[in-house]
Amino acid sequence: MNALLPNILIVDDQSANLVALKKLLSVLQAKVLEARSGEEALTLCMEHDFALLLLDVRMPGMDGYEVLEILRGTGRNRHVPVLFLTAAQIEERHRLKGYEAGAVDFMQKPLDDRILLSKVGVFLRLYNQQRQLEQKNKQLEKEITERRRIEDVLRISEERFRSVAQSAADAIISANQDGLILSWNQGAVRLFGYREPEIINKPLTLLIPKRFLDDHLTAVRNVRTTGRFRRLDQIISLTALHRDGHEVPVEMSMAHWQSKGELFYSAIIRDVTDRKRAEEEIIKLSRQNQLILNSAGEGIYGLDQNGITTFVNPSAARMIGWAQEDLIGKSQHDILHHSYPDGRLYPQQDCPIFAAIKDGKSHHVLDEVFWRKDGSSFPVEYVSTPIIEHGQPVGAVVIFRDVSEHRLADKYRQVNEIRLKMLLELNQVVSTLSERNLCERALDVAVQVTQSAIGYLHIVNEDQESISLAAWNKTALEMCTAVHDSHYPISDAGLWADSFRLKQTVIHNDYPNEAHKKGYPEGHFPVSRHMSAPVFKDDRVFMIIGVGNKKEPYDSQDAQQLQLVAVEVQKFISRHRAENALAIAQKKAETASRAKSEFLATMSHEIRTPLNAMLGMAELLKETPLSESQQWHVKILTRSGEALLTLINDILDLSKIESGQLEFERTPFNLHQLIVELGEIFSFTAADKGIQFGFEVDDGVPKWIESDPMRIRQILLNLINNAIKFTEKGEVRIQVKTGSGDEVRFNISDTGTGIPEDKLEQIFAPFTQEDASITRKHGGSGLGLTISRRLAELLNGSISVQSEVGKGSVFSLNLPLVSVNAADNDQHRSGRIALHQPGSPSDLWSGLRILLAEDTVENQMVIKGYLGSTGCRIDVSENGTDAVEKFRQTVYDIVLMDIQMPEMDGFEATKAIRQLEQESLRPPTPIIALTAHAMKEEGEQIKAAGCNLHLTKPVRKKRLMEAIEQQIGPLPFKSRHLQGGLE
Repeated sequence: MNALLPNILIVDDQSANLVALKKLLSVLQAKVLEARSGEEALTLCMEHDFALLLLDVRMPGMDGYEVLEILRGTGRNRHVPVLFLTAAQIEERHRLKGYEAGAVDFMQKPLDDRILLSKVGVFLRLYNQQRQLEQKNKQLEKEITERRRIEDVLRISEERFRSVAQSAADAIISANQDGLILSWNQGAVRLFGYREPEIINKPLTLLIPKRFLDDHLTAVRNVRTTGRFRRLDQIISLTALHRDGHEVPVEMSMAHWQSKGELFYSAIIRDVTDRKRAEEEIIKLSRQNQLILNSAGEGIYGLDQNGITTFVNPSAARMIGWAQEDLIGKSQHDILHHSYPDGRLYPQQDCPIFAAIKDGKSHHVLDEVFWRKDGSSFPVEYVSTPIIEHGQPVGAVVIFRDVSEHRLADKYRQVNEIRLKMLLELNQVVSTLSERNLCERALDVAVQVTQSAIGYLHIVNEDQESISLAAWNKTALEMCTAVHDSHYPISDAGLWADSFRLKQTVIHNDYPNEAHKKGYPEGHFPVSRHMSAPVFKDDRVFMIIGVGNKKEPYDSQDAQQLQLVAVEVQKFISRHRAENALAIAQKKAETASRAKSEFLATMSHEIRTPLNAMLGMAELLKETPLSESQQWHVKILTRSGEALLTLINDILDLSKIESGQLEFERTPFNLHQLIVELGEIFSFTAADKGIQFGFEVDDGVPKWIESDPMRIRQILLNLINNAIKFTEKGEVRIQVKTGSGDEVRFNISDTGTGIPEDKLEQIFAPFTQEDASITRKHGGSGLGLTISRRLAELLNGSISVQSEVGKGSVFSLNLPLVSVNAADNDQHRSGRIALHQPGSPSDLWSGLRILLAEDTVENQMVIKGYLGSTGCRIDVSENGTDAVEKFRQTVYDIVLMDIQMPEMDGFEATKAIRQLEQESLRPPTPIIALTAHAMKEEGEQIKAAGCNLHLTKPVRKKRLMEAIEQQIGPLPFKSRHLQGGLE
């Protein structure tokens, strides 16, 4: 079926237009092809036959005019109708150019779907009818040619007749005057179904339906009586009878001759079943054509070569107010096209409709009028297309439509475009304007789209009883010298406030004669017309916007435009106020955030400084001979300090997470080793409580992964520590296994107290535990689980919990962990960095000279205590100024620099030392910063100042010694000051 459908070609360089048109035309019985350029369109026209081309005018490269010009010069599709589509407002000369090139019509984008489908449908039906008529004509011509050939052969000679009779397509038979069949060819066999032996010498009555037998017998008697047959030399239409009983329409031509005084007759009989069917189809098509014309929504009428109306469809008659029969035979120009829109006579010689008959070209006109019977006119768009016969115009077909609504729609579209453009421009600068300037700009939009001279905008106050003047447009301000109150009751307002009272748009096109107006003060500009609209917000009138003094009366479209502008103005003002409120709130939030950060930084420093001394002294005490009770006291002191340090770290971590400042690293590390280390850490704690502790790692868990080992360690430490803390008996077990994809699942199960179901989410809230008794019994800040869950989520993972009171809990940590090649990480296989050198510390560190810049006596004592047994020499400065001076006079192997000191802090001191090194060409000395701050910003400042490393207080002895060794290299070493220094 699809192969028999007519083809339509859409040519447009915009893919969206092709998709839209193709979808629209899909309802038609046609095959739609598409081309995105003129070249592609011409290629398709060489390969296919088309019923219609929808051709875009403006395209890159070859435009629509060029495509049509080339197409009209080719053989195939030379006469195909072309319908131009254009989105531009092109000049009339361009349209004439298209019609002269052979376009049948122009349609302006955006397209009217109904009109487009109607036009395309008309051309498709005409194309199908033309194709069917051509096929039938070819068949008839072929049949006529064949018949004439046979007749010529018969006239040439009887012998020729006999030689070709058997091969003839038609039935050829002969009979005597008694109606007995004497000869019978193969055509007769095919037509009647009798073989020759069966029919010879049989009466002709076998071939005639019974209802025609009486006529046949009467004719035979007349032949016997008169010796002649009245229908000789004529083509007779008959109905024949087939052997199987069905009737066949035939045409018969007869001839006669005499032999020995007896008459003989011959007949050529043709089966005209197909032709009859074709004729019926032609009649049906003609009837359909008439129905199409009658049902078309556009006006259609035909003219002969003298401009006389030959046919007219009902739509045309209805639009011009005449009866169809009154128009036939009349000059269309005299009836409906006699004058210009301004009433001047329109000479027929200038008429584009009549021109199509004279020059044989289509003429498309957009801006004329047709006249109705009652003398009124209406704007029309029409196409006058010549009717060509034998290469000459013999008339024209005119298709027209009333474009009154179309012109209104065009005007509305243009106004919409102006409004949307102005609102878009305003939208882009809303945040840069004051509210008053915003209102003034919005009034400019309302005034322009309604073609008004003045505009105003009032804000309705919360009491809904008074208004405040927000803005006048510039013209109104220039014209008005009257004094206006910026705030007054609505009850005192005139007609312009009716929109508030009626809650709808109000139009006063005759303002001076309005009976209920209250007038305006002296100096106020005169008002001729007025329109105002209420703007709603939450079912309350938020604002009144009004315009006035349009030259023409305001109509419903003006009201609609004002309402659309009003809605956008309300959004702009609400957005403007919201943005201002948001800016104020954001400023407050930023101020609060800075205050919070400063407070945390200060508290961290103030707590870590004495905590460093406390934990340092406790660590030094552990290295001295102690009684059992003293050891217990030191242990309590250390645990208390570590608990306080954990709380500080948790608070800082939570603050960083909430502010988005927490950063993660991605580095390869040994996951299995991390799990073993965690087992070593907690095995002693579990043993002290008398509970079993163990871990299992599935074979499929990758060994080397890439992620942030410190944060994963922190999460697992919190989860395992909680499990042991809340388990009094039984066991705590860690299971590590693979999940879906790259996911690794850590299950930390315990046989502890369990958690009620309604508390499972509460335990992840900051500073929250299941109940107060837990805090009293086990301690803790309630931040561990909060931080752990948020860290897991920041690592694109999750933490979930299942628990039953009295039986225990299972915390599950799911993390996407990407495995890496173990061969690329040999440098990491050694595990922890450990100080392990032969000999005693005094042997290894002897001669090392250290400058310690620290203002707190307690922390000086801690550092000296840590390094006192190493044999190194330590010089102490209590401020940065003294530290720089000592560095100037002495060569040091390493500098331990406190950051917060009086006179000159650690930042300035470090910068001064680096400056001294550059000026004296001394090699850089390692500087380790000691800071009581743990904020990210200070770490960056420390690095920028020139420090090689920084340690956060409280500083542990082992970490300090590792850091020193990391900076000065493996020990033992020879001190720099012994290699040419001051000593």
